[in-house]
Amino acid sequence: MKTEKNMDCRLFLEQLDELLAGELPVALRRRMEAHAAECPACAEALRSARRALEAVTPQHDIPVPEGLENRLLQASRQACTVEELYELVKTKRYPMARVRRLVMSAFLSLPGTMQQTPPPYLRILGMNERGREILSCMKQTATLPVSASLKRLAESGETAWQSAQLESRCADQYSLFADRIRPCGEDWRQSAVLLKSDD
Repeated sequence: MKTEKNMDCRLFLEQLDELLAGELPVALRRRMEAHAAECPACAEALRSARRALEAVTPQHDIPVPEGLENRLLQASRQACTVEELYELVKTKRYPMARVRRLVMSAFLSLPGTMQQTPPPYLRILGMNERGREILSCMKQTATLPVSASLKRLAESGETAWQSAQLESRCADQYSLFADRIRPCGEDWRQSAVLLKSDD
């Protein structure tokens, strides 16, 4: 679709990265914004690109150095696998471990305040007989809610609800890469694993 003179969808998409990075002259930026206001397809492309960029900007747990978010956005448009994405983003300055943490943080949409906030509950994933004894005492003495039930823990407050939602979403996404894909939401129904003692 042609809207402004010298601006069509192809040119808009070619210069989208520069627009988001703030690297375009004011006149060209205004033409692109005017085009997006009249072209639904380019407006959606701009919204999608902004969402992708927001997913890797510093509101997440891992501070993103200037320019790295653009590198990640560009790599995400070229890579066909996660490993290829890592390789395209990795540099001497940004080693693989840091890139992996950044990508995972963006993928899971982790809020930036997460590491600064104490956990809202203690979730029991598994225990043996000794663990049952400790759990029995903990239920009387712990300052945080303790349970094997994610649903019960989520009901203990707004922060707990948000944390439980994130925990469930992460478990669902993890399941996609497991040998046996589990149904979504299984974390809400799963109970603690009871381990047999070795003695």
